[in-house]
Amino acid sequence: MNMSLITIAPKSPKAKNRLANTMGGNPLCRVEQRVNGKVFLASANRKYFFWADENNDPHWNILH
Repeated sequence: MNMSLITIAPKSPKAKNRLANTMGGNPLCRVEQRVNGKVFLASANRKYFFWADENNDPHWNILH
């Protein structure tokens, strides 16, 4: 099981809303899975789960 942590930064209005309201403003996420350049992330508070493209996601910047 991969237990690495990464920090994300919102790019889109939807992502900014998710970070503020669902993720409690905490940009730290746990990497649950990595597949073909995408990561499945769980917010630190475990209330939001999502896929993000590691290199060019329209909603999130992945800050390694």
